[in-house]
Amino acid sequence: MTTPTIIDLASRIAKNTAIYDEYLSSQGLPTPSHHILPPKDTTQLPPNVQLAREEAIEAAHDLHELLLGPAGMLMSAAPSVRGAPFYIPYLTINRAPEKWHFIL
Repeated sequence: MTTPTIIDLASRIAKNTAIYDEYLSSQGLPTPSHHILPPKDTTQLPPNVQLAREEAIEAAHDLHELLLGPAGMLMSAAPSVRGAPFYIPYLTINRAPEKWHFIL
């Protein structure tokens, strides 16, 4: 099986995202955002729209990995790089070992 090119993946993302966006617009639903509480539940999507959404997510993931490359993939796996706090105990002779520093 041939690995899709980054242009193929970008085209799949655009095509499937358009299907998802058209459905949301036709139902009067807001487009996805980074708001903490979404205004309406969109878990009950028609099968073709759900499939388009999943294919767009999968293609976006594949595109992300291809653009990062092997070294970028290894670096992105580090906890401090992906946004999850990485805790390191702050140990010195005069300080308690329960002090923690956040490396973001």
